[in-house]
Amino acid sequence: MDDFNEPPIHHPAQHLGGRSYAQHADDLILACIFKQLGIEKPSYLDIGAFHPFIISNTYYFYKHGSRGINCEPSPGLIDLFRTWRPYDLNLPYAVAPVRGRVPLFVTKDTDGRDSLLRAQLASDWAVEAIEVEAVTVTDIVNEYCRGDFPDLLSIDIEGFDLAVLQSIQYEVMAPKVIIAEAMPWDNYGPGIRRFLEGAGYFFCFRAINNIIFVHERYRERMF
Repeated sequence: MDDFNEPPIHHPAQHLGGRSYAQHADDLILACIFKQLGIEKPSYLDIGAFHPFIISNTYYFYKHGSRGINCEPSPGLIDLFRTWRPYDLNLPYAVAPVRGRVPLFVTKDTDGRDSLLRAQLASDWAVEAIEVEAVTVTDIVNEYCRGDFPDLLSIDIEGFDLAVLQSIQYEVMAPKVIIAEAMPWDNYGPGIRRFLEGAGYFFCFRAINNIIFVHERYRERMF
């Protein structure tokens, strides 16, 4: 039938539902991981959050009662978080290894590829440089979380991911689960994996563009 509409499907065993908001159903994979860890409503720190519910690794959790922090330096985008995710803490900051004022290279179509690295963007794209405030992960966790890292760190900052991951003091504060963008894979994937495995995490899953790690202290709960 050309106009066939799939009926609503529900079964008590569908613990996670069937709706994903992430790019590659990453949020449902993360939900499975947190269910294994026995965490019903994981808190989160979403760095480079982009949009409150489009290609979002954390909106699924927000919809299911979790709360967290979203960092998005692009002015038009952070305003959407204030509208659609009012119970989260929404910070208009870039995140970098050091604190200060930095240039943010903004693409005209706001497709989520704004970056602190101009070389990350195609040379023929229409790009505007604006100055934004940058803070560190340590700043955020100490100031807004009382030094207790949220359960999930989601990071997608267009080529700057590894530098920020390397700036975290894992011996002092560490998320249980990390999802990081690693594309192009050959440029970023192996380096992020080597670093996080050396920082006390094990590789759990690759969701095409993103890689997921779980802290070693939870390995036995996962397998």
